[in-house]
Amino acid sequence: MVEEVERGRRESDLFWMRFGVASLWLLTGILVLHPFYREVGRAYLALMGISDLVMYLLCAFEVGLGVWILARGVSLRLAWLQTVTVVGFTVVLVASDPKIWVHPFGVLSKNIPFLALVWSAWMLESGGDLSKMRWVLLGGIAFIWLHEGIVPKILFQQAYEREVVARTGLVPMDPSRFLYWLGGAQAFSGVLLLALRGNTLRIVLSAQLIALLALPILVSLWEPDLWFHPFGPMTKNVPIVVATWILLQEEGRSRLAS
Repeated sequence: MVEEVERGRRESDLFWMRFGVASLWLLTGILVLHPFYREVGRAYLALMGISDLVMYLLCAFEVGLGVWILARGVSLRLAWLQTVTVVGFTVVLVASDPKIWVHPFGVLSKNIPFLALVWSAWMLESGGDLSKMRWVLLGGIAFIWLHEGIVPKILFQQAYEREVVARTGLVPMDPSRFLYWLGGAQAFSGVLLLALRGNTLRIVLSAQLIALLALPILVSLWEPDLWFHPFGPMTKNVPIVVATWILLQEEGRSRLAS
């Protein structure tokens, strides 16, 4: 009976991991149908002197990859293929536009938790050590909160993000000061992920999950085109939400087991 319950939990986690990984490839590929996606994509391709045709070919590849992951899961070869693809995209984009690494909505930094989910999915698929899988996920999620808190909000604030904050009308203080406080809170939550255990960790994960769901909705009310950006400032939140949910579930199971 215990083994059946544990098997059911693994299958549930695996389903959500596959969904989280596949969602990014599917969304990134399908959203090429939106004109804003094509506009931004063409601008970056022009910087590199590359034909628009490449954008459509890459999108077709991404849709095929997403469908394959949903149907077949994440093998070791597929994990490496995704890693090489993501790292390759990242290097090319940074080379063409170095400032993109400090984009206020993490268009590249969110690749780290995504890859953490990819490798965690492979570990679960292959029957690997769950404790190692947990640390891979924790490391990826902690990174994004630390990076997004410190880099774009404290060290390299941008007028664009301050304008978005100001346009919401929800912040009763100077937008720059608000971003400093928000960045500090985000970075602190990243540290807590690595330092806490048990119920306190579950509280932090729950708060982060709420933020991951609420903040993109608030931002997109004033910047809806961000959902159609080819580099996924919003769509990359989907695998991060999935990874956070799985960690929350795992921590609850560990508490019950102890």
